[in-house]
Amino acid sequence: MSGITENHVYRGDPSRYAKQLAIISVLAVIGILLVGYFGLKEKNPKFYLFMCGVAIVVALGRYFSMMGLHGPAALVIGPSGVKLQGHNKSTEVNWADLRSIRSVATRGGMLWEVAYAQGKFEYFTDGLTGQQKDELKKTIGSINLPHVEVRLEHYDQT
Repeated sequence: MSGITENHVYRGDPSRYAKQLAIISVLAVIGILLVGYFGLKEKNPKFYLFMCGVAIVVALGRYFSMMGLHGPAALVIGPSGVKLQGHNKSTEVNWADLRSIRSVATRGGMLWEVAYAQGKFEYFTDGLTGQQKDELKKTIGSINLPHVEVRLEHYDQT
């Protein structure tokens, strides 16, 4: 019916995402130090401590907002439908209730938006490897149902 014959599970790797975020955070802290010292000519160490602390708090907030305390959610696409499996709860959508699956680019990152009869959920692709993202796109592209809109190329959500 859907073209999917077995379960496909997609879950981000929190350690991979943490490494990327750590590199970005270190570069941000170095940038703060360089701009503060050479650009603003600031000699007060409290300024540096405060600004570096702000950068670290923002990076930690970003990590926990995307990965959660118990790791990222998993997107399971199988013969019975699409399921978003979190630590404490899961949302399962049967193929008959599914309305659309589309790739969306937001300020928060890339995500897949799954709309169904009772609502929608979003699956962020942060933490997935390039190969996993390609496999996910291929799996979603193989969904062949007349009542389901599948949009593989992302659009900017305003």
